[in-house]
Order: sequence, then C-alpha cells, then structure tokens
Amino acid sequence: MKTDNKSKKSEVEKIKSRQIRLVIITFTVVVLVALVLWLSLSALGVFGEKKKAESAKTYSADSLEQYISENWNEYEFVSFDAQTGLLIIKGSVEYPYEKAEKYGAAVFDEDYMNSYVNLVQQVAIGVSVDCDVDGCTVELQQYSTDGKIVYTVDSNGQITTCWGES
Repeated sequence: MKTDNKSKKSEVEKIKSRQIRLVIITFTVVVLVALVLWLSLSALGVFGEKKKAESAKTYSADSLEQYISENWNEYEFVSFDAQTGLLIIKGSVEYPYEKAEKYGAAVFDEDYMNSYVNLVQQVAIGVSVDCDVDGCTVELQQYSTDGKIVYTVDSNGQITTCWGES
C-alpha cells in the first residue's frame, strides 16, 4: 500500500513539475515575443525617435494678414476688428458685376453658396486655433472683375448677394 501512495505522490509531483515547466516555458515565450516586437518597432523608429516634422508656425491676432496669406492664399486679408471679432477676407469671381447681378441666382445655387459657408467656417476654426482668436467671425467678400462685391458669406451662415438675399 505504501508503494501505491508513493507512486501517487510521484505521479502528482510529476504533474506539478510539468505544470511548472509549462508555466516557465509559456512565460519565456511571451517575454521573447514581447522583446522581438519591441525590437522590431524600435528598429522601425516607432519608439523613442522624434520625427523630423516641420515645426508648426505660431500666429497671433496681430499676424492675421500673414496667416491668411500663408494658409488661405487664394484670399486676401482685408481687415480684422478685435472688438467685434470680425475678420474680412476678399476673393474674386470671374464675372463682371452686371452679369453676376443678372444671372447670379441661376449660376450660384444654394449648394454653391453653402460650400463657401463651410469654407469660411474652416477659416474661422483655423484662426481660432492657430492665432488664438476666440469668437472670430470670418466674412468672405467675393468681388466681380470690375471690383464690386457680388456676394458675401460669413462663418455664421449669413449670405448676402447682389441679386437678392439668400
């Protein structure tokens, strides 16, 4: 009977020994996989290496003209009123005023005008973030080829046209 007890203990000890070896092997494999993954990512430059990105330019309310010319170069800075937060920029259309007044409603549909509302909202967000100007309203004035305002669009959604209010 003692041999049975010894063989049972020896079987239990063998099983425990195998379990301990399995845990050690599993732990070693996990550590090795983690090490290989870390080394691979390090070799690819994901960890610890600063990217050589161009440093972001900083602007202020005093440099809005420069900001517009560098970031929205299709438009021209006109003015900025710090008290009201109104930034006016100027663009152009390729029509004389008389033609725009006559055919504007047919040429410049609601989707077209709303795309400019979205655009000036993006400019307003950029000014707010990049120039640290809170509560900025951007107004885009689009001029005809003969120098008259065809329509204005602002970041609050206000649209004014030479052929009538939208």
